[in-house]
Amino acid sequence: MVRLPVCPRCNHEYADFPALSRVDNRTEICSACGRIEALYDYYASHARKPTLSGFADFLKLVQPIATQLEKAL
Repeated sequence: MVRLPVCPRCNHEYADFPALSRVDNRTEICSACGRIEALYDYYASHARKPTLSGFADFLKLVQPIATQLEKAL
């Protein structure tokens, strides 16, 4: 039986190619968490003044990724 790696961010096993966490540039995470980190970095660097409503818009962007992650379980 093959043991799948576990993502340290979401604690779920993943079988696809890992992403490199943007937090420390060495930790391997699942691709869904990698996309969420990338989108968050983009939001944080391109928003003129990060706001709660802007963060709510960000959460709408990552909702499909979170749904995909839940379906994979």
